[in-house]
Amino acid sequence: MKQFAALALILTVFTFGANAQCTPDPSITTPGFYPSGTDLPEVERCVFFDTVIQLKNFTTVDPADFGISGFPPVAINWLRLDNIAGLPAGLSYECVPNSCQFNAGVNGCIRIFGVTRENPGSFPLVIEGTVNALGQSIPGTSDQLGFTFVLDVVDNGALCPPFADITETLFSCSGQGILLPLVIDTGSGVAPFTYAWSPALGLDDSTLAQPTATPLVATDYTVTVTDVNNVTFTATTNVDVDNIPVPVADFNFAVTGGNTVEFTDLSSNGTNVSWYFGNGSTSSSASPNHVFDSIAEYTVTLVVSNNCGSDTTVKTLSITGITDVKGKDLTVGVYPNPTKGLFSVTLNGTTAKATQVFVYDMQGRLVQSGALQSKGSIMTSVIDLSGNGNGIYIVKVISGSQASTHKLVVQ
Repeated sequence: MKQFAALALILTVFTFGANAQCTPDPSITTPGFYPSGTDLPEVERCVFFDTVIQLKNFTTVDPADFGISGFPPVAINWLRLDNIAGLPAGLSYECVPNSCQFNAGVNGCIRIFGVTRENPGSFPLVIEGTVNALGQSIPGTSDQLGFTFVLDVVDNGALCPPFADITETLFSCSGQGILLPLVIDTGSGVAPFTYAWSPALGLDDSTLAQPTATPLVATDYTVTVTDVNNVTFTATTNVDVDNIPVPVADFNFAVTGGNTVEFTDLSSNGTNVSWYFGNGSTSSSASPNHVFDSIAEYTVTLVVSNNCGSDTTVKTLSITGITDVKGKDLTVGVYPNPTKGLFSVTLNGTTAKATQVFVYDMQGRLVQSGALQSKGSIMTSVIDLSGNGNGIYIVKVISGSQASTHKLVVQ
């Protein structure tokens, strides 16, 4: 992905002549910046600005300036300018040497140049750099070293030169079009304007201000805008292309154990999957297993996606039975099953041992409990779960050291 500002600088170079030269001044012998950061020339809005800051590099630094206390000044190997934060939009900088890395004690310079459209005001600058000393590279700022830099933008009524820019990073998928969002500040340009995009291949109309591009491969598009006086300005953008095909969603499933379903994702070209099981549950696993808690018909939806789109498929499955877990120690009946909520638990035969019944939900939480009472040749208890909601419950009967466990469906 790339972004290119309009070549307004080229226009202003022709308008204002040669650039200032960034040539180190060997006559400067005292370490520091010249002129001082508060004596920089004013920046006139919409007029090409070009100034040079001379630098006599330091030979030592005080570790305390970088938050390291208890050490005397140390000799430095080099100082590198990494960035100038706070520059008015449209201004850039360059150094001599080009690397912006200044060895200890050498003379160098920093050139600040460009055209800004910022409104008048003061712009504090912070020089961000790295100091290398004692084999260590330590980041720091001009503020830490006690230097202040300010650029003042003023408006003397100059007309801004025409300007065009592509303000977005653009991305397209194979076979899909994207609008090229040209942003134009006409400045002193005079309407009407004409537009010429190059290359025209892959554009719906190369003479529009905002054509639709459908490139097959990554392409740099350049637009030349011309005003009625034949003044031109240019902007370039890159449209990247992802040749991943749009995904196709598909899956199959197998019902196992009565109410457990194994899903297999058969989709192609998808990088993300989302399952919707039709009972409020979801999953982002590639091929999940899911336990359904009721005998019913469920509509299962799979959505697959990648950077170039998404696809959805829907299938229906039926849960016709719920696997029961029965104990071998006791002869227990749970009925009716399924139930609307009210059901009986019976134990054939009577026993002198205390017999308890416990009802748990599928999260293992106890929702009801009670004792079975003798009635003739059986022991029984009536339980009402109508206030607990539909779903699957586990009914466990314990008599002494014996137990029996059953699944109960409440509908």
